[in-house]
Amino acid sequence: MKKKILDHYKLIAIIICLAMGFCISPISPISANPDDNIEITQEVVDQETNDETQIPEEQEEENTSEDIVDEVEEPVAPQEENVDFVNMSVVEQYNFIMNLSSQEEIDSYLQQLSEEQFNALSEYAASQEVQEPVQSYTFTEAGPFLPAVNVAKQSRLMKALRAVGDDSNSTLVDNKGIDTSKTVIENKDGSYTLRLESYVTGHTTTTTVTTSTPVDIVLVLDQSRSMAYDFNGDSTSTISERRQYAMKEAVQAFISEVANKYSNECDNRMAIVTYGENATTLQGWTFVDGAGETTLKGKVAGLSNSLSGSTNAGAGMQTAETLMGSGYNYTGANTNRQKVVIMFTDGVPTTFSEFSTSVAKTAISSSYNLKQAGVTVYSVGIFNGVNPDQLHGDKIDYSIQSDVPCDGSVGSAWGASVIQAIFGDVRGVDIAAGNRFLNYLSSNYKDATEIGIKYAWKSGATCWEITKNFDRSTAENYYLTATDSASLNQIFQTISENIQTGSASVQLDSETIVQDVISDQFELPSGADASSITVKTAPYTKEGEWGAEVNSGLTAEIGDDGKTITVTGFDFSQNYCSTETGRQENDPNKPGDFYGRKLIIEIPIVVRDGFLGGNNVLTNTTDSEIIASNGTVMEQFEQPKVNVPIKNVTVNAPDSNVYLYGSLDVENIATASIEGIKDKKFKLSENSLLGLEPWQYAYVTVNVEGLNNYKNLTQDQNYTVKVTLTPESADKDSVGKSAQATNGEDDGKISVFVPELTFKDCDVWYGDIAPGGYTNMKVRWIHESGSEKVEANNMIGSEPAITPNPIISDNDLLIINNVKYMNSRNDIKVNVKVSLYNGENLIKDNVNEFVEFIHESCEPDCSWKDPSGLNDDGTRLAFLLHPQTKSLTITKSGHDSIDENQSYVFIVNGKDGTPTQSVQNLRVVIIVNDQKSGNGWSTTITGLPIGEYTVSEDTNWSWRYLLDGDNSKTVTVTTSSNGEVSFTNKRETETNHATDSNKWKWLNGASYCDNRFSN
Repeated sequence: MKKKILDHYKLIAIIICLAMGFCISPISPISANPDDNIEITQEVVDQETNDETQIPEEQEEENTSEDIVDEVEEPVAPQEENVDFVNMSVVEQYNFIMNLSSQEEIDSYLQQLSEEQFNALSEYAASQEVQEPVQSYTFTEAGPFLPAVNVAKQSRLMKALRAVGDDSNSTLVDNKGIDTSKTVIENKDGSYTLRLESYVTGHTTTTTVTTSTPVDIVLVLDQSRSMAYDFNGDSTSTISERRQYAMKEAVQAFISEVANKYSNECDNRMAIVTYGENATTLQGWTFVDGAGETTLKGKVAGLSNSLSGSTNAGAGMQTAETLMGSGYNYTGANTNRQKVVIMFTDGVPTTFSEFSTSVAKTAISSSYNLKQAGVTVYSVGIFNGVNPDQLHGDKIDYSIQSDVPCDGSVGSAWGASVIQAIFGDVRGVDIAAGNRFLNYLSSNYKDATEIGIKYAWKSGATCWEITKNFDRSTAENYYLTATDSASLNQIFQTISENIQTGSASVQLDSETIVQDVISDQFELPSGADASSITVKTAPYTKEGEWGAEVNSGLTAEIGDDGKTITVTGFDFSQNYCSTETGRQENDPNKPGDFYGRKLIIEIPIVVRDGFLGGNNVLTNTTDSEIIASNGTVMEQFEQPKVNVPIKNVTVNAPDSNVYLYGSLDVENIATASIEGIKDKKFKLSENSLLGLEPWQYAYVTVNVEGLNNYKNLTQDQNYTVKVTLTPESADKDSVGKSAQATNGEDDGKISVFVPELTFKDCDVWYGDIAPGGYTNMKVRWIHESGSEKVEANNMIGSEPAITPNPIISDNDLLIINNVKYMNSRNDIKVNVKVSLYNGENLIKDNVNEFVEFIHESCEPDCSWKDPSGLNDDGTRLAFLLHPQTKSLTITKSGHDSIDENQSYVFIVNGKDGTPTQSVQNLRVVIIVNDQKSGNGWSTTITGLPIGEYTVSEDTNWSWRYLLDGDNSKTVTVTTSSNGEVSFTNKRETETNHATDSNKWKWLNGASYCDNRFSN
């Protein structure tokens, strides 16, 4: 049964993939997109499905099949011939396919079907899996816009991108009647003094101030294929039931709401981005006045109802980021503005049809940059299963085994069986991933930089495994969901309600806060406290001049961050400046000689330790401002700039040692030290110093040269590393001398150590098996510097294994049945080919040209002579083999003294198929004389190979003697012993002779007569 279910999943996947026009492989689970990170724990064959099938304006009549029945028929057994698959019923086709054993068979039969038959079979296969309905949740209460961002100065988004430029012609939040100035003075000791001056003119109350806050909105609208579905995720031919229709209606109503709040002080703007497979700016920045409303609504109304393509949310958010960044072109007077991005989607991020973590990461990365720059990001989801409270699934939902719960921790996973994973408006496993994506994209999670999941295939289920989690940054809600047209309209309505209009009267009394925030590149001097900050006032005179500065009696406060300086207690309304009529200070309604005064704050600052320097360095942030008691920002101070000398850089390119054919990446060893940053060396990377924080190098360009990666080194290598710090911009009338580029460089040497191999001659046995390797070798890694040899030390990389491959000439070998035996009595020259290995992996087959060979002398000296160099084949004579031979002694006994000088002949033969086979019919003579040895007479054969021999006596030669025992004897000569064999004879006599022999009657050589004849 289990196999049946798995085969069913297999069929579903096959049918769907074939329907999408892709080639598939057996048992292929639906995979994530190819650009995602994929972890495979079972056999997985990647595949993609394309979501570009276009839905027409009027959908064709739905296909039906009369062949679908309720009861399952008996399976039709596969047949190799005469199978009428096309004319089977749908159930027969289904059962037939389920019983096929190979992918090729399945493909061949499915491709025979017409489109109508194929659709019917696909529908029937899908009907065999019962799924639980997906629950969607509606949430329309939008969180408030983030505080306004001043766009006249360098925008926060551009700050996030480290763009430093000339903003001297920009204007800050500026209310008439409030005058401020901020300057910076360079002191002789290299420190600086920030001087803030502020006062008001006019009446005792800075009367009506605008509280309307204009907003810039980018709409990012999904135009993928599924926008033609209804809210249940089903195809529909009724346009008014489609998601696209509902979105267009809601957006047009939203445009009208924004237009209704347009005024000179609230000059709202809007841009529209659409995305499917790619992203397009449908309408650039447009003021939402009467004309702009018409233009924007016309663009939305013109969006097609015939849609196609994937859901590339990443491209959409990148376009929105550009509009809020380099494409942000506001030049009006209302520079204190709120920024909003509304990303609308009815699906999950894709490049084809399944959830793509790479697309999600791109979208979240752009959203992160926007959020860090003060942009409010709303995400609006309307796909089946939307749920703002969901960040992960509940479990891995198996059909044939126990479920595995998911607790949301890193390493846990959720998923489902293949069938549950591939059907529905959004794949079942992707619903939770989609909710996680839209949460992390929105301002719910300001610090989210990625989706934090990866695709995994676990025991028959397609899953998402959690790799990283982020903390929610607000209790407000910025991921909003809708399940119908009404709730979608409500979402855009609640967002529009955040647009502020109107005015209020603000009193700049003694609770007014004057605030300065020191930039990251500066800090208060060591040991400085509130008393180090001077708070003074200066009276205004009738002549319109400033009198002598005096201590105000006020004390500044330093925030916990050590950078935020605040002063309260100065009543601007009581101290307003005017030369029209003198007044009494305590009763402005009575004439007097008081004309007002200004507040002066002097803050000592020094360059922060670790800052590299540069030109046009901002001394304070845009949060340096005057804030009324109700929290309204009334005025922002200028941002004076200074030029800070660029720190000197010292480069260390160390000398390094590597083994022959080793590698060295200079990036891993070269470091740099920065003046003023003690006890820290920075590793180098391509145009960066690793370990530095962005604030440290925000005003310089780092250029690093010489970070080469040297591989397979065979000779010494010199290298140079150079680091140059260049001002990111030219001096633009900032305080101080223009910063100039600095650089540092250092030369390093890479020494390549080569093997010094000492070989010693070896003894071998003539006739023994030839040695297959060589172990009598001493290895030393050396580097020659002049006449000095330095042994390996402080090496980079692992020591390679050295394998000497000995090569013996075939002339010195005897090869029998592919076995090589030593076949020489003379010294044998052995050439070697030295190979290098890293474990079992071959580095280089022959490194003889780099090896220093040494031959250890023999005692006593042998025939060794140093070779002149390498042989033509690249080998090199390394050592000698000194063959050792064995002997065979034959002993004769049983000889009578009467037969003095009698000779005996023996025949010696080696064994065929062995090294002794070269000894054939070797005749050996023993002559009996008075030199008897032990129990007989003997002779010894020397220079023999080890092995087996057969010795026999030629009885026809010693005819007067009978052999006592066998005439053929076997003897084995080994490496540890010589051979010995003995024969015993008895002289024939009258009583002891061969039955057919009369040899005993014959005279011996002593019985003779000297016959002399003469003429």
